[in-house]
Amino acid sequence: MAIKKMSIIKINNVSVSYNSHEALRDVSCVVEPADFIALVGPNGAGKTTLVKSIFGLVPLKTGSIELFDTPARKFTQWCKVGYLPQQSSTINPLFPATTEEVIELGLLSQKRNPKSITAKDKKHVAEIIEKLKITDLKKRMFSELSGGQQQKVLLARCLVSKPQLLIFDEPSTALDPDSRESFFELIKQLNKQDGIAVLLVTHDAGFVGKFAQKLLYIDKKIVYFGKFSEFCKSDDMRAFFGEHYQHIVCHQHDITGNN
Repeated sequence: MAIKKMSIIKINNVSVSYNSHEALRDVSCVVEPADFIALVGPNGAGKTTLVKSIFGLVPLKTGSIELFDTPARKFTQWCKVGYLPQQSSTINPLFPATTEEVIELGLLSQKRNPKSITAKDKKHVAEIIEKLKITDLKKRMFSELSGGQQQKVLLARCLVSKPQLLIFDEPSTALDPDSRESFFELIKQLNKQDGIAVLLVTHDAGFVGKFAQKLLYIDKKIVYFGKFSEFCKSDDMRAFFGEHYQHIVCHQHDITGNN
């Protein structure tokens, strides 16, 4: 008897409307364990709406969503999900806390009373700090850090709860090119080495193909969902995007199609 493989997210025929405005139409896809999926599309394509739908923040017009094989409306194990919004919309940069204290907040949010950090928690936080190679930032004030350093600290805050899924919303918006490269490489390592599934919302289709395995391109409906390598071989996608832009999105080889 075959064992059923658990899905991380299962989106089935989801449509969302805001009053008379259609935001998503008949979207279906599955995020499997250890997937690294780039969610890409033009402005107003419904990327943020899809993420909000996963978290149950907007009502569905049609369809259903499951998290870890549980209907999203009944899902309670949010410690399995780490979420990192755009840098500008997260912690107040003047928040008077050290790097270590910000990361500990990721544990406090999961605790019942009394909400206190134990010696075991301290050890776990230290392990995450070492894993992300930010030991030198441990006692520095969060407000003193660069944009790239702050993003790594906020990623560490997500990781302390040992999530099986990480959702990122434009995490590199405020990063310089070097910081962006290093941050995306770190996400790729967490996906490969720890098997954490990643859903990354980005406008930067031509860059993320260096790191993600699969592309989910939406424009209110699904335009393409599959491997980046298959995207570039698709005649349908060539007709939709044009060959030049198809290769730029793929990012598996140069624009001439050579590996």
